[in-house]
Amino acid sequence: MDVRFINPFIRSCQQHFDRQMQLTLSIDRAHLKDAATTLIGHGVMMTMSLTGQFAGSVNVFLDQAVAITLADRMIGTPRYRLDEAAYNALRGLANLIVADVKRELPSGGTRISIPKVRKLTREDQKRGPGSLIVPLTCKAGQVQIEVRVETSNVAADQAPTMAPPVIDEAEVQEMVTRLLNQQAA
Repeated sequence: MDVRFINPFIRSCQQHFDRQMQLTLSIDRAHLKDAATTLIGHGVMMTMSLTGQFAGSVNVFLDQAVAITLADRMIGTPRYRLDEAAYNALRGLANLIVADVKRELPSGGTRISIPKVRKLTREDQKRGPGSLIVPLTCKAGQVQIEVRVETSNVAADQAPTMAPPVIDEAEVQEMVTRLLNQQAA
């Protein structure tokens, strides 16, 4: 897994949270998802599929308090629940994140889908291990970025499957360290 395909998502989330919402996102220890990994319990999931040079998906999980806070700040009126107006605001944020990421991705044909924003379900939380989880925190609550890599060695008549990334904990921490060093510079 190439850090050049992950860092743009982290940077874009941090920039939009900081500049537009006045919420500073701090990176916690990234890790590979295993059976013991707990995803955010109640909240919203932003999903972006990638095809081409990097194939897979990136999910941004927002706990409910973060989602409500973001919608509140984007709409400009107090929100106390996630209604349709809140989801529309979060779709707008997801589109801004994707636009930034597209500008930063290495050239070579990686395409990103239109982001989908929806309520986080139990099925989302039960998905198998093997993805990279980058936990982030802000004063409003928790955010998690999940990166899933798609296998490319499938037969033409089979649907692609999601597979664990071919990285280890040391690689994950090295990627996070590089990102933090880039931000400090």
